Amino acid sequence: VSASSPLLLFVAAFTRLSADGQPVLGNSFTFPQNCKNDEEGKLLRAEPHGEVDVAVHQRGVWTPARGYRGRIFRNSSILFSRIFYNDSGFYLLRCDSRKMRIQVTVLVPFNVTVKEGEKASLPCYFSTADNKCVSARWEMNQQVVFEWNSCKDEDNGTADGRLSGDFSLNLPHARKEHRGYYFCYKQNEDGEKERDPSVVRLEVKKRSYPGFFFFFLIAGYLPLLKMLNVSGDVFN
Repeated sequence: VSASSPLLLFVAAFTRLSADGQPVLGNSFTFPQNCKNDEEGKLLRAEPHGEVDVAVHQRGVWTPARGYRGRIFRNSSILFSRIFYNDSGFYLLRCDSRKMRIQVTVLVPFNVTVKEGEKASLPCYFSTADNKCVSARWEMNQQVVFEWNSCKDEDNGTADGRLSGDFSLNLPHARKEHRGYYFCYKQNEDGEKERDPSVVRLEVKKRSYPGFFFFFLIAGYLPLLKMLNVSGDVFN
């Protein structure tokens, strides 16, 4: 799957990396459900030995339980300052007489680091053997970056993914504004997401040049360097 830079959609505003109880490891996370301001509430975690208190809701504010102090802020929402891998599991949210069961799945990102101008390949693989039609959807900041459907887009150069299961996203020329988290989803024939997404964290570093090249440039030796056939990105 390939995407050129102009096709990418980016949102400048900060977005918490959570979707339907799927936070990214190490980031902040706000629970998707909440109690109303006038409700008494409690969030509990299901453990093998029973339920464990996580936070209590009173007068519109959540207060962390003892084991979560320093990790959950006193806030109108249930906000984790930093999510751990062991935070995956089932939670019970009680708001007066209402009860909600929430599953949290912590996603571990695959890290990709490139320099500006280099090609960035963001990996995503899933099985397509049992699907007549399969759709791959890449998102960043909850915006669609690229989407491909095997039954509709057979001639767009990505049909090999239908056979190989490789739906990696390729950015030909990475730029600093491309940095961030990318989510790859497998969708069924009805466009419903079938599994947890693959997550890729892209870091784009500034391209650096050896200091002595700049010394020669400033000193006026560029013609001499070209005569000596010295190669380097500085001449590109």
